[in-house]
Amino acid sequence: EFAVLGRADELPQALALGLLQDVRTAPMPHGGTVTVSLGVAEGPVSNEDEWRDLYQRADRALYEAKRDGRNRAVEAKALPTPDAAVQAA
Repeated sequence: EFAVLGRADELPQALALGLLQDVRTAPMPHGGTVTVSLGVAEGPVSNEDEWRDLYQRADRALYEAKRDGRNRAVEAKALPTPDAAVQAA
């Protein structure tokens, strides 16, 4: 497993799908194919708790991709916006 980290404005959402396609179509020396499962999450990271939350959300999405048949990308549920949290209260 590995992670791709960066600011949202530097990592387009299509990056995960591009990685998925690149691995699916890459020639393998043994002639077989390789599958890849991706968990995608985004959100603010200004402290350790936010980092842990982001990592855990991406990890859950990764295992959902594996559970649902592998060779796919799953995006973690979006964090609630401040406006939605106020409306829910």
